[in-house]
Amino acid sequence: MRRFKIARGIGVSVGLFVFFSGAQVASAHNYPPPEPNPVLEEVNPGSGCPQAKITLSGKKLGPSGTGKAWFSDFGAVPFGFPEAATISSETSATSIVPIFLVEMNNENGVVYLETTKGKVSNSLAIKLTNLNSCFKGLTGPTGATGAAGPTGAGGATGPAGTDGTNGTSRGFFAENFHEIEGEHAEQLVGLSELPAGNYLVTATVEAFPLEREMSCKLLTNGSVFKVFSVNPAGEATGNATAIGAVRSAPANTELLVDCVAFFEGKPDATGSISAIKVDTIG
Repeated sequence: MRRFKIARGIGVSVGLFVFFSGAQVASAHNYPPPEPNPVLEEVNPGSGCPQAKITLSGKKLGPSGTGKAWFSDFGAVPFGFPEAATISSETSATSIVPIFLVEMNNENGVVYLETTKGKVSNSLAIKLTNLNSCFKGLTGPTGATGAAGPTGAGGATGPAGTDGTNGTSRGFFAENFHEIEGEHAEQLVGLSELPAGNYLVTATVEAFPLEREMSCKLLTNGSVFKVFSVNPAGEATGNATAIGAVRSAPANTELLVDCVAFFEGKPDATGSISAIKVDTIG
C-alpha cells in the first residue's frame, strides 16, 4: 500500500512540471501584430471614361509597388474587375478605369484597393462614363474663308425708329433802355446767374442820336470776348449786332454789354442780349 501511494505522488509532480514548462515556452514566443487594412478616403476625379487615370488617396496604402484597383458597377459586371494600381506612398495610388465596364449608359460603380501585401481597403463610389460619350473624334481646325458671294437684293425698308429724347437746349433773353452819359463805359444790358454749360450768344445795340461812333463790349464774367462799334447812319441812328460762343461756362455765369460814347452828346441806347444753352459747340 505504501509503494502505490508514493508512485501516484510522483506522477502528479511530473505532470505539473510538464504543464508549467510548456506555459513558459509559449509565453516566450513573440508573434507580430496584424497589419491594419488600408483606408480609402478620396477618388479623384470622381468619374471617368475608360482608360482615364484616377488617383486614390487615403491611409496605410503602402508599401510602394504594384497593387490592384478593383472596379464594379453592380450591373452588367456584378463581380470586381481589376486594373493595375501604382502605389507610390502610404497615402496615394493611381490606376485607370477599365474599358469594358460601361458600354451604353453611365453607371454608378465602386472602386477599392488591394495593396502589394494583399490587404483590401474599403470601397468608394465612382461614376463610370459610357463609351459613346467618351470616344468622340476631336474637332478639326476651322477651314479657310470662302470667296465672297454675289451681293443680294436689297431688303425691305424697316419700320421707323422711335423718336429720340429732347436735347438739353435752353434760352435766356434780356432787353434794356439806357442813356449813355459820357466817355466811361456803362452797362447797357446783361444776363446773370446762368447755369454751367455751352452758350450761343447774340447782342444787339441801337442808339440815337449819334454824332460819331459808339464802342461796345460783350463780356463774360468780366472778361471781354467781343468788341463791336455802333456807327451813325441815316438820321444819326446806328445799330450793330455781335455774335459769339461761350464754351464750358461755370455755374452763375454773367454776360454783359457795356458801351461808351466818345462825344459830348448823350445818346439813348436800347440793348438786347440772348444766350442759348446747347449740348456741344462744333
